[in-house]
Parts: sequence; structure tokens; C-alpha cells
Amino acid sequence: MYRSKKHRLGVAAVGLSAVLTLAACSSGDSEDTAATAEATEEVVVEESAAEEDTTQEEAEAAEETCVLPPGDIKVVSIDSMTGPAAFAGILTEEGADLALKEINASGLLGDGVTMSIELLDDGTSGDEAAAQFSKAAKDPDVPVIMGPILSSAAVVTSPIAEKEQVPVIYTQAGSPGVVIGDYTFRYTPSMDTYWGSVGSYIEEKGIKTMSVLYANDNATLINTAENAVPALAADLGFEILSSTGLPSSTQDFKAPISKILKEDPDAVAIMMVGAQNATVISQMRESGWESPKELLGFAGIENNLADIGEAAKGLTWASIFHVDSPSESTQKFVAAVKAEYGVDAANYHAERYDATYLVANSILAACSTDRQAIRDAMADLTNGSISGALGDVSFENQDARVSGFVVQWDGEKMVVLK
Repeated sequence: MYRSKKHRLGVAAVGLSAVLTLAACSSGDSEDTAATAEATEEVVVEESAAEEDTTQEEAEAAEETCVLPPGDIKVVSIDSMTGPAAFAGILTEEGADLALKEINASGLLGDGVTMSIELLDDGTSGDEAAAQFSKAAKDPDVPVIMGPILSSAAVVTSPIAEKEQVPVIYTQAGSPGVVIGDYTFRYTPSMDTYWGSVGSYIEEKGIKTMSVLYANDNATLINTAENAVPALAADLGFEILSSTGLPSSTQDFKAPISKILKEDPDAVAIMMVGAQNATVISQMRESGWESPKELLGFAGIENNLADIGEAAKGLTWASIFHVDSPSESTQKFVAAVKAEYGVDAANYHAERYDATYLVANSILAACSTDRQAIRDAMADLTNGSISGALGDVSFENQDARVSGFVVQWDGEKMVVLK
């Protein structure tokens, strides 16, 4: 590990010539002169002390220069490139790759200094992600880790990060138990902190009853279905008729759909994994579910709707990202994704793009590849607001917070309602 010594640029102290000149210009007898000299001496002493304090403060706040040694700084990313969550993992790593391209092209880390990511595929397996993370965390040459997007993996890897004292930045992995200590950070707001933004739509549509269908092996969706939705129901006064959890391997939803149709709710909240969402929606439509009945989803579901198009029309949810956001930093990012990949940017792109920049800026601020120095710099940077692909992001105990949009699928794309 490299850890530099930062060089502070000193600030010259103000001389005493101005004070002495004022004393020389005084008129009067020797008594006046003596009094003036005494007063001048007091002023000089006071101003000298003040100047000493000011110089010290200015020196402390002076610009610091950082020179990292030329070479490549390699961090490790553990992501789902195969398996049920591969749709998210692929977009996630595209966001990271775009950020890396910009970081290295701009020379952000200094002349001859680059950053790279060693990508490890966990196959959408929590056990595999934990094994890979443990190996990377024990390698002293790995300064920081980009954590798995699976909540089930992240709740296991976070204690490892704390034990090995390696900073880890997560995207997705939105369940409780992920951000647990000094070394764990998350650049995706947990879904329970913004899912309730859809409440204004629920009130507007006069929804009084709801049924919930969710993946019972996905910690983020479990937390949202079992905590965020009931909390919103209590707040707004609608009734949850049933909440049905199914494995993310389920393909045939006819039985739970039949149950829901008998309940005859005003709305159904669908929270399954990946392509399952499109399957549920298609089977709901085939079973006769039509307007004015409502379908509600969750952030990221749009990535699974293109193939079913019109069948998903009217699906509404709270999202943390939208390509039409008025944020200047978001629009710059959206244009970059379009130019690089020829597609509209997704929230998965945006989250990892911002997280990759946070890693690079933390290394720069630390002027070091030392784990502790990077962790401390990352904590400082997330102590305020950061503008990036997600717009303005604040942090609460190293956990991201973003104001949500209310969006709806119009048959071809998602559009902002509020």
C-alpha cells in the first residue's frame, strides 16, 4: 500500500511596517510619543499574536497537493453477471466502466495514475459472493471493494469488511443489515426510504385495498413488502388484503393470481426478481386484470418491461432515477450513456457510476491506497451532499438518500408523473 506525505503550502505573515509607519506619523511631545510608543507596542503584540493565529489557521486550511506514484490502482467488484440478477449486474458494470473511462481519460488521479476494476461474477449466489468477498478482503493489496448487489450476500459480507477493515461501497443491496459500521457505505437508497413516495398516487386514485406479491428470498423486496408497504397502509388508511411471498425461481403465478382476483383489491403491488415481474404482469392481464384496477411496482422494474410493452401500461412506482430529471449532472450522465452504449441510462448504471467516482475521489482525497485513509476520506465525502448521475444525493450514516420520482409505464417507456 502507498501512503503519501501531503505538502502544505504555507502563507506568509503580514509584516509590521504598516503599524510602525502609523506610529512615526504621530505628533506631540515626548510624553505623547512615549504613550504612542506604548500603545503601538501593545498593538504590535496583539496584532502579532493575531497574525500568528491567523497564519496557523490559514496553513491548516491551505491547499494540499497529492502525488500518487504512477501505475494502476486495482479495486475489486463482486457482481451478478450471470443468474437471475444478471440483468442488473450487467447494467451496473456498464456504469462502472463508463466512470472508469472518464476517470482515466481525465487524469483525475494524477499523471500516469489509472484505476481499474477486477470483476468477479457471483452468479447471483450469496454463498459465492461471500466467498469471493472474503478472499478479496484478506488480500492487503486490495484497497477497496465494490460490494455485491445481492442483499442476501451483502448482509454476510459487511461483517467481513468490518473485521478486515476494508472499505466497501454497495449499490442495490437495499436491505437492513448492510450498512453496519465504519467500513460499509451504500450509494443506493434502501427501497423502504422512498417506496412510500407512491403514496400520493395511491391517494389520488382512491385506492382502499391492496394485495402484495413479492420474492421471499430477496431481502430488499422482503423488507419493502413486509415493512414499507404496511407502514404506508397505516399512514394512508388502505387495507392490505394479502401479502404472498414466492421464491425468485417461480415461473407459474396462476395460483396466487387466482387468489388475488378473488380478493378483488383496488391495486396489486408486484415485487418479484427480474423477468418474473414481466411474467406476473402478463399473466395478470391474461386473467382479466384491467383498468381502473392498478398495478404498482418498484425502482428498476422498467428494465423488464420492454418485451411486454402494452401489457405493462399503467404500472406505477417510485423511482430514484429518471432520464428526464432536470438535474444538470443527471443529464450529462444520460448523454454519456447514450453515446457510449446507445441505450437510455438506467438506475443501475447511475448508481455504480456514482459509486465508482466516489471510490476514485476517496483515493484522491486520501492521497493513498491505504485502506484506513480511503475509508476516512470516503466518510468525509459522504458527510455532505454529492451531485452526480443520481442528481443530488445526501447520506445518513454512510447510507444514500434521494428524493423519489413517481413514474409510470406508458406502454413503451417510463414517464414522470411527479
